[in-house]
Amino acid sequence: MKYRQYILAAVSVIMLASCEDDTKIEPLEANMTSDRTKVEAGEKICFMDRSTGNPARWDWTFEGGEPATSQLFSPEVTYNTPGTYS
Repeated sequence: MKYRQYILAAVSVIMLASCEDDTKIEPLEANMTSDRTKVEAGEKICFMDRSTGNPARWDWTFEGGEPATSQLFSPEVTYNTPGTYS
């Protein structure tokens, strides 16, 4: 009978040890770029996400741009009014 208890205990320890999560999560670091920095009124500019850490979603905001917001990985935006935008 003790033999079965030892086997059951050993199997339990092995199962618990295999449940440890050694996955390392890389910290999220935002980094965005664009295909250009100067455009004429009405031209499109393409923004690209270069973030590290595997972002799960995107929430872009473009003051003065069309569209004004986007959830795309790499949105295209048009600025119809000349100016400097951040």
